[in-house]
Amino acid sequence: MTEELPKGWRWVKLDDALDYVIGGDWGKDENFEDSNYGLAYCIRGSEIKNWEEEKGRTASLRKIKHSNIQKRKLVEGDVLVEISGGGPEQPVGRTVLIDKAVLSYKPEIPKICTNFLRLIRPKDFIEGKFLNLYLKHFYYSGEIVKYQGGSNNLRNLKFPDYVKINIPLPPKPTQLAIVSKIEELFSEIENGIKSLFTAKEQLKKYRQSVLKWAFEGKLTNGLNGDLYDLYDEHDLSIAAEPETEYRVERNHNNQKNQKNHSSDKGELPEGWKWVKLGDVCDKIQDGSHFSPQVQYDEPGENRFKYITAKNIRNDYMDFRKLTYVDKDFHDSIYNRCNPEFGDVLLTKDGINTGEVTLNTLHEPFSLLSSV
Repeated sequence: MTEELPKGWRWVKLDDALDYVIGGDWGKDENFEDSNYGLAYCIRGSEIKNWEEEKGRTASLRKIKHSNIQKRKLVEGDVLVEISGGGPEQPVGRTVLIDKAVLSYKPEIPKICTNFLRLIRPKDFIEGKFLNLYLKHFYYSGEIVKYQGGSNNLRNLKFPDYVKINIPLPPKPTQLAIVSKIEELFSEIENGIKSLFTAKEQLKKYRQSVLKWAFEGKLTNGLNGDLYDLYDEHDLSIAAEPETEYRVERNHNNQKNQKNHSSDKGELPEGWKWVKLGDVCDKIQDGSHFSPQVQYDEPGENRFKYITAKNIRNDYMDFRKLTYVDKDFHDSIYNRCNPEFGDVLLTKDGINTGEVTLNTLHEPFSLLSSV
């Protein structure tokens, strides 16, 4: 029995609210040559995990038949439903909305989804944002587990059953009002999260200053007293001003030490020397130059961690958004790029280019070329 709805609302089956449904395509490698094929970005299940931050920008560039692109080309308001993948702790059925932010990335190249997702396009009487938000609610409510099939490690969505679920549908103006209120509340939550990081960012500036002083010799060349004398504890922005004069009140002999290692002139303390990075490295190598079609969100037999730029942060490895690849894909990379414990990992692509940390893993894993 369905719940009672507010006045003016009605129950509709998902199937009756959809104008168009089609599966995805993976096509051919981007270097495939055939006049019947064109370039398209293929959005995979692995894009869903970081969707709000990346909006599908990590999608794989593939060659797809022109006829298939025309049938599957994504437009604003489309919703993508994950129909295959998942794992023991993550059912399939996650959804994402195609909005202007997704389509504005390299707009000359069409976007489609892969065959692990399904495109559903709502009818005029239901707003795409409203539909996507309800399907997210349905997923997180736990009801989605009733529509799971396949093995424990690779689940499939029972799509013919899934599209029979009931959706509470208000008039379209009410749909838009609900979407607006949800976005407003979500924005307040995000602002609260950002404020928690403010202090952390201030400490990061001080940390950068400490590193700068260390490699100018200031931490080991005759300084006495607390390290905190090196910065104005009331203004941590000193790190953002490399030309700021460092104030050290406890050590009256500091001025004579400074002349031996002026950062402006590139001079170093006695006994130090400049070396090229390449001369102190046994190996410099990036990871795979092509993305796997299938990535897993859970560990499993013959699966290996897949480390990309999003997992590398200054001074630590971030495993909160970790994915896994199968043995075949791992083996294709590892003979060329085999990170060892204690190696330095550096991001060379992406929004966090240049961040660096030590490898803290005592196990083999695969790298993307962004690291």
